[in-house]
Amino acid sequence: MAIHKGNTDRMAKFLGRFSWVLVAFVFAIITVQPMHADARATEKSAKSKQSQSVKSSTVSKKKVTASKSKKKYSTVSSRNKKLKQAASRNKTRAARYMAGAALTPDPSKHASLVIDADSGKVIYASNANEIRHPASLTKMMTLYLTFEAIEKGRLLWDQDMKVSLNASQQSPTNLFLDAGDTISVKEAVYGLIIRSANDAAVVLAEAIGGSEDRFARMMTQKARALGMKNTTFLNASGLPDVRQVTTARDMAALALALKKHFPENYGMFKAKAFSFNGRTYETHNRVLARLEGADGLKTGYTRMSGFNLVTSANRQGHRLIGVVLGGPSAKSRDDQMVTLMDQSFRKVASLKQDDAPVQLAKADDVETDEASEGQGDASDDVATERKQPKSTNAVASSQSVENTSRASGGWGIQVGAFEQPQDALTAISKARAIAPQTLFSSKALITGTVNESDKLHRARMENLSQDAAQSACKVLIQEQKSCFVYRADQASNSL
Repeated sequence: MAIHKGNTDRMAKFLGRFSWVLVAFVFAIITVQPMHADARATEKSAKSKQSQSVKSSTVSKKKVTASKSKKKYSTVSSRNKKLKQAASRNKTRAARYMAGAALTPDPSKHASLVIDADSGKVIYASNANEIRHPASLTKMMTLYLTFEAIEKGRLLWDQDMKVSLNASQQSPTNLFLDAGDTISVKEAVYGLIIRSANDAAVVLAEAIGGSEDRFARMMTQKARALGMKNTTFLNASGLPDVRQVTTARDMAALALALKKHFPENYGMFKAKAFSFNGRTYETHNRVLARLEGADGLKTGYTRMSGFNLVTSANRQGHRLIGVVLGGPSAKSRDDQMVTLMDQSFRKVASLKQDDAPVQLAKADDVETDEASEGQGDASDDVATERKQPKSTNAVASSQSVENTSRASGGWGIQVGAFEQPQDALTAISKARAIAPQTLFSSKALITGTVNESDKLHRARMENLSQDAAQSACKVLIQEQKSCFVYRADQASNSL
């Protein structure tokens, strides 16, 4: 029993100790498990924060990159959008152009005119004084004032002009200029001539006038000074405004003024393409390629105006100006211009048919009657004889004078043929002013038939050597004047 009791005590003591170990173990498990969980949670939280920081940094970098990218390509995107819109419009215009032959001119819009640029004589006219809308022909006056500003030193060809918000918001056609961009004066001028760019027109207007409104008033004032009494401008581009009006005659006067006042710049009107901001623009003026001798000027179109065109052409030193307003399509307008100009040149050429010439002597060699044509004020050294009635004696006298002139003459030049002797005298005076050294000692003649039906007077100068005659004609033709050389003793009635 003693042994059993001792064993029991020992077992109880062991179990007591083991129970404490067990309790301690269980306590440790219970305590450590949350600690590990907290550690894992803390570690996970740290990793999460680090990941969020990296993501945030990445997003921030992406935003910066996107911002830069957006800023870099926003202009290109905007221009591409405008180009797509322009392509759509051009597709519509192309369809209208191809169908143009079947369209009929609107009488309320149509007008046409052809004049002789040297004499101002009207060769053909239809509704030439009727009020019409100019559309982009307006830009001819914008260019006139631009050339004038350059001539006076207010603008320079290579001067950069800043594009305003107003200019950048102009309706097409344009050069896709954005506010804050710059464009040189020369680029803007070609933009008007070739592209008919409305935004470039406003840039020039603001550079010259300070504002487009003020520039428009300057345009109208200049129109009055040039004799364009039926023209009013409200903007620099020709965009629709019911108050902006003109006539075919006024547009012809403006074309003549551009050629006369700025001959050194006039050659720009025959340009067929130019490049700007990485794009090449081709002219809208297809008549330049279709009409023999064509060297400018300008096309125009709005729904209000119809299809407009002013054209200048030079053949063998003779220049004509044509105006067509209110065409139903670009094609029909171009067709009409080519037809009118070809017919007018043929008409001018037919006026070279001549009968026996009547000689004109120098003013100090001939006594003139005060009632005789009133030519004394036209020239200091030339006057006309009174027209003689048709008679045998008159013809004999004329032929005698002609033969005397040819025998002593040698070579001569003709500088025009006119219905009025006054115009012939003026042409001789202008020719002598252009080539004074060569023509100073020449003998001035105005030739024509002696019957009452003759309406033609030819301006001629003789007593020239062959070299002098050819030299004079070369100079005159370079100045866009009509001139051809003939041998005085072989001159035929067809000259």
